[in-house]
Order: sequence, then structure tokens, then C-alpha cells
Amino acid sequence: MKSMATEELYLYGGMDIYATKSVLSRKDIVLESVIKSGHFANIYRAKYKGNTVVAKTLKENYGNNDEFLMKAKINFSSEKVGDHPNILRYFGPVLDDKTMGPFIIYEYCENGTLKEYLVQNKSNVTIEVKETLFRFGIDIAKGMEYLAGKGITHRRLAARNILLTLLERG
Repeated sequence: MKSMATEELYLYGGMDIYATKSVLSRKDIVLESVIKSGHFANIYRAKYKGNTVVAKTLKENYGNNDEFLMKAKINFSSEKVGDHPNILRYFGPVLDDKTMGPFIIYEYCENGTLKEYLVQNKSNVTIEVKETLFRFGIDIAKGMEYLAGKGITHRRLAARNILLTLLERG
């Protein structure tokens, strides 16, 4: 979700992982299907106590560096980011799976990415679509303002990295 400077990576990667809040039990997580596969991790659609979530897991045959990076991401999300309505919700880490290693549970964003939304609506720019895009812009700015207030720079802000939950507000 967020990039970290090298210094922060070592700071958060070197922390005791068990100091994090809200450690989740592996028995409460059901991995369903891979949504995306990245350089060092897989993103799964999953269930946590019956709710749809995503699980960011290490790839099979992961190494010490991969585990260190995952640990840094867990600690960074737990200790630095916090909760905000315009930031991807972090549920917590799973630390009790010896085979998969540590992994992270995040909110599932059922409406895909902003990039997908833009492509889908590029030939259908109605007043409603314009109003929705305006709301997206405000929400993105609120999320970035929150992160900036915490001293965090989101170094990968792009339409492909903006995840959408609700498209319409009631």
C-alpha cells in the first residue's frame, strides 16, 4: 500500500513483530483465490470470520529478505498508519502459520481500482460519473492529507493503486 524509505524499512523490519496490535489467528482466515501475484507476495481474496478481506501472503519458497520485508510492512501498518476512512483498512497480521510465514489482512475493495473505473467509463462520461470522480478526488486528497499529517509520503500514488469500495453515496 505504501512505500517505505530504506531507513524506515530497517527500523520497522527490526521491530519485534509480536509488539503489533490485533494479531489474528490463522484458523479464522480462509484463503479463496489469488487476485494478484507480485514480486514477493500474493494477494488472495479471503474470508475473516465470514467477512470478505484480502490476505497479502509471502510467495511459496520465500526467503529471509522476503520475510523481513513482510515484517516491516506489518509493523509499519500496525504502528505508523492507523485508521482513516480514506485509507485501506488494516485488520492485522497473521503470525501463527509456520508454512506461509507472516501475512497481512486488509479490507477487500469490491469495486476494483480507480484505473479500472476510468477505463470502464471513458466512453460514458455522464454528470453522475463526473460527480463520482470529483468525490474520488476529494477522498484521495483527504487520505493523502491524513498520511502527510503522520509524516508518511505515499510514493506510489496512481490510479492503479487507488482501491474503490462504494461508488455511490446514499
